Amino acid sequence: MVTLNLTVNYSNTGVETQTACDEYTWHGVVYTASTTEPVFTEQNAAGCDSVVTLNLTVNYGTHDSYNQSACDVYTWHGVDYTESGVYTYGYTNADGCASTDTLHLDISTHDATAYHITACDEYHWNGQTYTATGTYTYDHSQMARRILPAPTPPPTSRRMP
Repeated sequence: MVTLNLTVNYSNTGVETQTACDEYTWHGVVYTASTTEPVFTEQNAAGCDSVVTLNLTVNYGTHDSYNQSACDVYTWHGVDYTESGVYTYGYTNADGCASTDTLHLDISTHDATAYHITACDEYHWNGQTYTATGTYTYDHSQMARRILPAPTPPPTSRRMP
């Protein structure tokens, strides 16, 4: 009589799911795009073929560039810039990837200019009508107007008949 002692081992199949930024290396191969194609075969502990499929999602960092011009100061990501130049801002985007924004900034500075005007009855300046003697400023960078207390009157003019 012959006896058969049989052990049947089984092969495995599986899916390896990965998410990466910009690229992912799997079994020595570099992937730079999302894919479900790669298959790797190796022996399992029982000596049978084990087939693993890669389910890869590749996300990318964002790299945006901005050109801006401003007078005197420009605020970008909470930082005030007063000089022209190229500035970068690094952050992690919504996909969890390292990202960099670049700002190409041109700052124009203007000198404070003082006008000494004498007018009769009223004077129009920057969209405002002034009827009282005083020192007035116009902030070009903020487009705001304000009156400063400066009671020293300028020379008065005479009306011509």
